[in-house]
Amino acid sequence: VVLLAALAVRATSAGPAFYHQTRLGLNGRRFTIWKLRSMYHNCEAQSGIRWATRGDSRVTPVGKFIRATHIDELPQLWNVLKGEMSLVGPRPERPEICKELARHVPRYYDRVRVKPGVTGLAQVLLPADTDLPGVRRKVATDLIYLDRAGLWLDVRLLVATGLKVVHVPPAVRQRLLGLPHPAAAEPAAVAA
Repeated sequence: VVLLAALAVRATSAGPAFYHQTRLGLNGRRFTIWKLRSMYHNCEAQSGIRWATRGDSRVTPVGKFIRATHIDELPQLWNVLKGEMSLVGPRPERPEICKELARHVPRYYDRVRVKPGVTGLAQVLLPADTDLPGVRRKVATDLIYLDRAGLWLDVRLLVATGLKVVHVPPAVRQRLLGLPHPAAAEPAAVAA
């Protein structure tokens, strides 16, 4: 799947099929994350560092598909094999973005108490980050995961990830698998 996706990326846009970025891992250690490139090559040279948004013009046509199916995330399995990531855990973020977010979300760095994951509670139940209230909700949800982490929750989150790939709605995934509800996360706990 990764090879076919890489060939499609290379055949439809200039630049390498894979890209890498520095992210923060366990205890704030930096590591290099690998992904299939879903955006135009070197697009941040013009746009600067920012989150992807719905309808983002930086995303290639093939990139739309591999992002929607999460195929772009599969190279992170290499990071798992290297011991830099886990299958399940909080999403790793770039140090530049972490530094800024930590100024507004005081418990933000609590997320690095565990290895980051390819998938996680916040990833399967909440939309992508687009603003500070969304980040606060995700961090609060990550804190729920940290408090309840265990093999049974991780197995359910892996199943939820599969359901997400086939576009089962988040509320259905949450109820079907008995996952902690993100509403149980208190954004106020990370807002002060």
